[in-house]
This record gives sequence, structure tokens and C-alpha cells, in this order.
Amino acid sequence: MMKLIKSLCFIFVGVLVTACVNQHPKISNSPTKSHRLIATSVAISEICDRLHLDLVGVTDTKAYRLPKRYENVKRVGLPMNPDMEVISSLKPDLVLSPSSLKDDLEPKYKTIKVNYGFLNLTSVEGMFQSILDLGHQYDREKDLRSWFVTINNSTKNLKNNIILKANLKY
Repeated sequence: MMKLIKSLCFIFVGVLVTACVNQHPKISNSPTKSHRLIATSVAISEICDRLHLDLVGVTDTKAYRLPKRYENVKRVGLPMNPDMEVISSLKPDLVLSPSSLKDDLEPKYKTIKVNYGFLNLTSVEGMFQSILDLGHQYDREKDLRSWFVTINNSTKNLKNNIILKANLKY
């Protein structure tokens, strides 16, 4: 009888403990660890800089200056032909490249089995959407707001200057 009671108590405690565990954890998009990102173009590295994203790899360029925060970051090669061995060795969570290079780079990224994303930099609207998507993915809403306020103010000033110059010509 005592053995039966102990067994029932053991089963009861097991059921109780199991019932107390959250069996449906909430999936969080907020970053809890640093992300290992690679930017394969100067434009993407500038976007990442404005969003205060750290990078483990950046494009190799002599023609343009990379943001200061990435001066000592590992170079992964040219935008059109990044070094897949270097990229693979950095063990990135995500490699970011321009969508204009998707046809060339996607098969290479699949071969080395890395996660990748392509930012649409071919139009202003596409660029804005890519920036928004990246900012939301890495919980950078505050950076997005301040950046887009700056962009809107600059756009208004530019339009006003164009109107002013057009009025002065007549």
C-alpha cells in the first residue's frame, strides 16, 4: 500500500510540475544577443551604421570610405564577388547584400549554407522599405524614427529650395 501511495504522489508531483511549465513560450523578436551580421556593400554598411548595428564583416573598398565604426572589421571582398570562405569563417547569422546582385550571390550563399538577405537599393521606395524591415528585425525603432524625421526634414528643405529657385527665375 505504501508503495502505491508513493507512486501516486510521484505521478501527482510530475503532473503538477509539468502543468506549471509554460508550454507555449512567447516568441520574441527583440535581440537578446549580439547578432553576427555581414554587409557586402558600402551602402548597406552605411545603413547598418545609422541603425547602430554591429558587423562582423564588411565589403572591401578603396573607392569609398566605410563608416568609422567598421574600420577594423574583417573585410569579406568586393560587393560583386565576396570571398565565400571568409564569409563562412565568420559564422554570420545574416549576410546582407544588394538585391541587384541576388542572381549572382544567392547560389553562392546557398552553397556555403548561410542565412542571407537582399536589400532593395534600386529605388528610393525600395530602399526605405528595406531600411524599415531591417530596423524592425533588429528592434531599432528609435533609430528609424529619428532617421526618417531627418530624411523628411531634408526632403522638405530641398523641395522649398527648388520652389524658391523656380520662382526667382521668372
